[in-house]
This record gives sequence, structure tokens and C-alpha cells, in this order.
Amino acid sequence: PPSRGAAPLPVQKYTCDAWEAGDADVQVDDICFASIVSEAKFKADLQVYLVAILCFFGWLFLAVFGGIGLTAVPLDLILSFVDRPRPIDEKTYTQQKQLLARAAQAMLRQSEELQRLDGELAEEKSWGARWRRRTLNQDFSKFKRDIYLLEEEFDRLRVSKFERGENPAVSFAKLVLGIICALLSIAWLVHIVSYMVIAPGGRPAFLCLNLLLALFDHPGLYPVGVSVFAAISLYLLVCVVKGCLKFGMRFFCIFSIHPMRFKATPLSSILFNVEMVLIASPAVVQLTMQGFRDYARLTDADALFAAQVRYMKFFGLFYKYNVFLYLLLACALLALIYLSLRPRDRGEVGLAKKGADRLEAILKRDEGAAAGIAKSGEGKGSWSRWGTRKQPTDAETEATQNAGPPPASVIARGSADSIV
Repeated sequence: PPSRGAAPLPVQKYTCDAWEAGDADVQVDDICFASIVSEAKFKADLQVYLVAILCFFGWLFLAVFGGIGLTAVPLDLILSFVDRPRPIDEKTYTQQKQLLARAAQAMLRQSEELQRLDGELAEEKSWGARWRRRTLNQDFSKFKRDIYLLEEEFDRLRVSKFERGENPAVSFAKLVLGIICALLSIAWLVHIVSYMVIAPGGRPAFLCLNLLLALFDHPGLYPVGVSVFAAISLYLLVCVVKGCLKFGMRFFCIFSIHPMRFKATPLSSILFNVEMVLIASPAVVQLTMQGFRDYARLTDADALFAAQVRYMKFFGLFYKYNVFLYLLLACALLALIYLSLRPRDRGEVGLAKKGADRLEAILKRDEGAAAGIAKSGEGKGSWSRWGTRKQPTDAETEATQNAGPPPASVIARGSADSIV
């Protein structure tokens, strides 16, 4: 449409009542001193319009996951120091290994049950089957979360026994990095509020992080200033990735977790996190351009984001009223409250203080599901959550057993074999 890339740019329009001679004896301020606020309408190119679309969707990821990550990144680093693996004796190692082995076996039985339900739902096309499929996907996500926590506990157990605990230098490095990230998160939140949200008369209330960059705004310190600016900006992308993982560990309604592990990251998880970074990158650039206007002045990025994308029709309303900034601050506040109450990722398994209780819960749940199937009778099967359905025939059971296991089942089988 003709107005697809229209952007009314606000300008100051000056008017002159009369022409003055060059040698006239008049005051400079008396000539063309009156101005009014006006608009200079221009039409953006297709490339600029596509960048505006990417920024709009990227802001959704940055506001939600970035807000969560501003709290989750420093908190997890500090907790990794608090919960660091410590040396254990042979008796403790044997007890905890048996505990993990029982948990792995229970998870393996659960994966077989999920596989059976997945095979049964594949044959149904009704609306009820779609709802049950959605619930089953959430169960798969919870199962994948529990497998991830189980593998983490096994790695911690191995380090505690065979490496006599974690290297103290690594542990204290995590603590120091966590404190630095905490200060950086606080600085970002204060900067957003004082420089971008609270701006009476268009003037920021406090320069905040701009003061830090101004210290390096000298010819000899220019590389240092660029490095600081890059670190501050890239920290937001780290928060987006961490916030997405933290969200997936607690809520299972959107997607499953894709953790990044050293030398053990699947290709699908790498692609997922790369896509997350690419989607959020335009919004991060726009946020840094808006937050560091003095430092990034007269740059191509400033002309693109601050003079074109910001004032486009429809998109400009969200930036004019700081909708995304308020959403980011709200998510950060909610994440701070929630993670303060539940700082650690709690699954069905683990070796924390309540690890044995969680293990007993999953074992009882597994035994209860098996008892429910047996109690349902020879003529009926059991959904255990979704009601009853006709018992599958021998041919259907054989076809289901011959089907390949889902990815989560493969993970559980590998975990059980390695632990047992």
C-alpha cells in the first residue's frame, strides 16, 4: 500500500517575518527566532520497512526473555558457586549413584509410557485428540527438563568423586562474574528508567551508563570505549538466551528447553539459540541506539533506527509510549520476585536437599500409573490423565513397540545406561 513505509519525522520549523539586509544593524536573535513543531513526511524503502518488522518481533523476545535473563544470569552464576561440587567419600558416592540410577530407570519407564501414548494419539484425528496431543507435548517438555537435570546431577556427582570437587579458581571466577553481571543488570535497569523512561521535556533525568562511555570518549581510549559498548550490548543477547532457557525450565506451554552444554550441545539446540539471537539482535541494536544517543550519534545505525524505524506508522506508537520498555521492566520485576522465591530449577529428580523426596514422588507416580493400568481391567485401557479408551489390539501394540523411540526417550535411555 502507499502508506506502507510512511514515517512522519518530527522537526522544528522556523519562520521569518521579513528579509533583512546583510549589513543591517539588528540582533541575531531577532531574525527567524520563532519556531513551531512540524512533521517532515518521507517514505522509507522496503529494506527499512523489513528492518522495522524484525525490530517489532525482536522486541517481544527481548522484553520477555531479556527481562527474565537480567535476573537469571547473575543468579545462576552465584548459585553455581554456592552449589559447586565438593569432595565426597566412597559411601556417599555409592548412595547418590544408586539414587540417580533409580531415577534414571523411572524416567526410562516414563519415556516408554510417553512413547505409547504418542503412538495411540497418532491414529486419532478428532478435536479431543488435538487437545490431548498438546498436553502430551507439555509432558514431553517436562520429561526433557527432568532428563537435563538428571544429567546435570550425574556430572556433578562425577566431578565430586573423581576430580575431588570443582576447581576453586573456576568456582570463584563464577562468583566474581556473577557479581559483575548483577551490577550490570542493575545498571541496565537504572539506565532504562532514568535515561529512557523518565525524560521530562525530552531531557533524560540521569545519563547513567552514558557517563561510563564518556570516560573513554578520547582518541587514546577509543578501543576501550568500543569494547565496553560491545560488552554492554552483547550482555543483553546473553540475557535473552538465558531467559528463554529459564522460561522453558518453569513453563511448558510454548516450547521445550534447548540448553547449551560444553561439547554436548545437539545441533537442534545450537540452531534454536542462534535463531533466538538473530531475532533479538535488531531490537538490541535499537535499544542501544536509543539508550546511548550521544555516543552513537551521526552513525548509520542512528539514522536508521532513531530517524526512520522509530517514527514509522503503527510501529512508532509502541516506541512513542515506551510499550516495550515497560514490558521489559515488568518482566524483570516479576522474574526477580519469582526467582527470589524459587531460585533453583526443581524437577522430579535431583540430589539437592529435597532430591530424595522428589525421587520418591516420581517413583510413586510411576507405580500409581502402573497400578491404574492394571486396575482398569482387561477390556479397557487407561489414559491416567485423559480418561479411558479402547484397549489396543495385539497388532497395534506390536506396531507401537516397533516404532522408533522419541528423542527424549533416547536421552533417558542413554542416561540410565551411563548411570547404572
